[in-house]
Amino acid sequence: MKLKIKEFSTNALSETEHSLKRLCGRLSQKKRFIIVLLTCGLLAVASLYFVTSSIMNIGKNNTKKELIKLQHIERLNFELKQ
Repeated sequence: MKLKIKEFSTNALSETEHSLKRLCGRLSQKKRFIIVLLTCGLLAVASLYFVTSSIMNIGKNNTKKELIKLQHIERLNFELKQ
């Protein structure tokens, strides 16, 4: 099973790499650089959005405050079968 998973991941990685090389090979160096900058910018904006929205949601009063209920661990009774 591990061999099949490894073979699948290797094939998928090589196909993806081949496709990216084929697509990026057609673009000029300047266009590739612009695409990389745009992608990094979009990911940075998305990251900042998620961080700021999470921080803002921490302080809201309408979030549920649930306390963890602690209990003592009970001893288990095992029956020995012979």
